[in-house]
Amino acid sequence: MKIGDRIKVVIGGIAHGGHCVARYEGRVIFVRHAIPDEEVIVEVTDVTSKFARGDAIEILQSSPDRVSSQCKYSKPGGCGGCDFQHVSLHRQRELKSAVIKEQFSRVAKMNNEVSVEEVLPTEHWRTRMDFTVSENRKVALYGSRSHHLVEIDSCFIADQSFDMAEINARKLPIGTKVHVAVGSDKRLEIEIEGRESRALLEQEVGKRKYSIS
Repeated sequence: MKIGDRIKVVIGGIAHGGHCVARYEGRVIFVRHAIPDEEVIVEVTDVTSKFARGDAIEILQSSPDRVSSQCKYSKPGGCGGCDFQHVSLHRQRELKSAVIKEQFSRVAKMNNEVSVEEVLPTEHWRTRMDFTVSENRKVALYGSRSHHLVEIDSCFIADQSFDMAEINARKLPIGTKVHVAVGSDKRLEIEIEGRESRALLEQEVGKRKYSIS
């Protein structure tokens, strides 16, 4: 088996890190963009002496829990930030519960029932993001387990106050890290690597208000 090979597998259980487990000729393969029990074509992206990694690039038999991703970057070769956008929300919580239960069993030798609860909102919830500036001076995110930068013009999980076009208009230094955060009042702060910032954001939690760097 080598990087770039395409193989047909049936997806097994869920694993930590957003991967599912499959086997091919006795070798374990950790597969992104798949759901347990699906039959898929996997493109191998990494090979070690013990296992391989890959992306599901074609779905031959899909799960009833498969949905269309609401983010155009959540795909093989895309951003590595989201693992389950192709999975229904109900099934996402079941898969995450299974991961935690398995960790309790394997690491702590405890048989605990786990139920991951819904937390609203389920979109545009993230108030802090870290980006790297690409050679085109665009904010970008890394692909999964990769140094490849994926330029983005929107992010489905980021607060809607994040205006990528406005951030890119600042002609940011190539290769620098950019931290963007928004407070409860929707005021956006942008911190560029190497430039000191003393700005504080106001964050409201319940009836309390906090000033956060």
